[in-house]
Amino acid sequence: MSRTCFAIAFLSVLALGGAAHAASARALPDSTTVSAWRLPNGLEVRVRDVPGANAVAVTLGYRAGSFLDDPSTPGLASVLALVRFTAPVGDVPERSFAEMSSVRPLGWGVTTNARLSLLTEVGLPERFAGLLHEVARRAHGVQVTDSCLAHAVAFARRDAGQRRFGKPEPALYERVRDIAQGFDEQQVLDRASGKGLLRLTPARVDTLMSRYYGASNAVLVLVGDFGGVPLEQVVAREFGDIGAGTAQPDPPAPMLSPARRTTTLDSAPLSLGVVGILAPAIEDTTSAEFYLDALVTGGWWKHERSDSDSRLDSYFQYSIFDEPDMVRYDVELRAGPDDPNSMANAWNNQMDSYAELLVTSDVYNLVRETVGWMLGAPLGSAQRRQAATTPAFVSTIATTTASRALWKGDAFWDGFLHRFMSAHFANTTFRRYKQDPAHQVVLVLKPRR
Repeated sequence: MSRTCFAIAFLSVLALGGAAHAASARALPDSTTVSAWRLPNGLEVRVRDVPGANAVAVTLGYRAGSFLDDPSTPGLASVLALVRFTAPVGDVPERSFAEMSSVRPLGWGVTTNARLSLLTEVGLPERFAGLLHEVARRAHGVQVTDSCLAHAVAFARRDAGQRRFGKPEPALYERVRDIAQGFDEQQVLDRASGKGLLRLTPARVDTLMSRYYGASNAVLVLVGDFGGVPLEQVVAREFGDIGAGTAQPDPPAPMLSPARRTTTLDSAPLSLGVVGILAPAIEDTTSAEFYLDALVTGGWWKHERSDSDSRLDSYFQYSIFDEPDMVRYDVELRAGPDDPNSMANAWNNQMDSYAELLVTSDVYNLVRETVGWMLGAPLGSAQRRQAATTPAFVSTIATTTASRALWKGDAFWDGFLHRFMSAHFANTTFRRYKQDPAHQVVLVLKPRR
């Protein structure tokens, strides 16, 4: 269907009435346009119109993250998101992840972090009408069957186990957070097994989804080229009669504490470690500067550690939206002591070496240009090209937009972005902070002998 015919196909919705508030559109220097409005049922809508984009992404995000989990059912929030994404709807049968690559060949995703669950589907611009309609049908509610619940629980359990006891990188990532939360080895095993999820019933899942998956607790994000499409009217028609539910407040920040531990991992090719740094609270006025410093430090750390003999794919992880409270630096312990104290001391010494380097403003500016768009800045020239040609990048714009809208909101992220883009400091600013044992979570994973 041509873009013109596609637009004409939507004209009938004009008689259905608009949204509660007219969209506020704002053109950005990158040639994209952003707009936002809210439906009468409370659903927040965000649009990033990207002229020339070869894909459209639709993300439905909910304030329904792992804060819903309790000690007896770790992984509950993931199961809810998985059920919402795969359960049958009307005459549409349950869909499996195995078939999603053919149903959504340009991309899809189900992501759950501490605060949010994000459901994303990507399609061709000429198929946007059908894609949005399918997402809307699912947003109205799904049929929680025994089958779809069993499949969601099985997937969540398998994923939790693989992330903690499978490949080294995810094991380092997950288990350092587990010990920061105070879990002992048996509790880590219990979390990896997900056995508490086996007690979930369709009725329990349906009740929780009715509470947390309402319109007033959600955001709908649309990213792509929407030239000629009356989006306000289309969205009102498709999503306007969804039940409002109850808007949920931001959950309290997870409590993390410094810790040091040695344990085993069967898949480890050699002793591996991770130094996790407990970041300042996201509300702290230094958090944006810390984020910038951590990204620059992380780039240096990856460069120093990576070589042709590397057994790790990544040496640095820091997601400001998923886990802003911990930065992770992975370590290969090829020689010398492999206990947490020795590794932490060696890492601290390497941070001293980093502090002696001359890090120019060009380096900080490059990081700002590369990352700033995720915080709400206009796309740089490289990102603008990606937005036109790469469906996965369009999807990332959608999920980051949803995260900002649902967590903290525009005013907070505008201030965060301003501090991030204008920070001026030397590479020694956070050295002592990162070297302080009170801010460190250190884990060593040894091969089982």
